[in-house]
Amino acid sequence: EFIRADLARLIGLVCRRWGTELQQLAARNLLQGSRRASLARVSRYIRVHLAEPITLGDAAAAAFLSPSYLAHLLKRETGSTFVEIVTAQRMDLACRLLEATDRPIAEIAVRAGFGDEAYFSRRFRQLRGLSPSAFRQRQQAPKARRA
Repeated sequence: EFIRADLARLIGLVCRRWGTELQQLAARNLLQGSRRASLARVSRYIRVHLAEPITLGDAAAAAFLSPSYLAHLLKRETGSTFVEIVTAQRMDLACRLLEATDRPIAEIAVRAGFGDEAYFSRRFRQLRGLSPSAFRQRQQAPKARRA
């Protein structure tokens, strides 16, 4: 009981001395944790709905944020806009599908969330520097040599 009493007294002294600073730290950590949780919800939403049309409003609703705050948060935390993030994730999925499957490029475009093959090919060339078919050939060439 003496130890408990001394410990309680010590906690009381620390709280009186550092109470304001501890409250500020807790508030900052809570805010930062909620930002991380919100970004995780957005990321999960994008991953699940990648093949569908995705709007900033839909992603914001999934994260319980306003669209303008989500746009601001994404830019501040990642340096990228919402559209850039979605496009990058779609391109990553398309690359994985091009490497791992022989599916037609039009089908891969749709599965990766692009409306049509022509737009997908244009964006792919802009971001990756080569066409989807050239990318596929380049990725599958080392596998053919190993086999």
